Amino acid sequence: MPHSNSICKAKRKLRHSLSLIFRWSRTETRVCWEENFEHDLQSGVWQWEDFPPETWTRARELSHRHGPALGCGTSDALHVASALALAADDFCTFDRDQAELARAVGLRVLGS
Repeated sequence: MPHSNSICKAKRKLRHSLSLIFRWSRTETRVCWEENFEHDLQSGVWQWEDFPPETWTRARELSHRHGPALGCGTSDALHVASALALAADDFCTFDRDQAELARAVGLRVLGS
């Protein structure tokens, strides 16, 4: 049976190798996603739209009112404010902070 110190070293090496592979795959996935998104923008699948001023105002209000208690961030507030601006009844997310904020303002949360 190998010495326990050797087993620990082997586990550390394996963990390090897996960590490097994981980081590489996340980076490659991100780059691929960005390239696909850029292509879709150029081909008209997506287009940039500005948020209406009332969405920014609502997001700021949500952030001030619920941010400290729920720990939600700017993007969470913008997502929920956008749903409210669209008069949505349902809010689909798997993000815990967004879900808590959406519930706090009366949206029915699907997915989380």
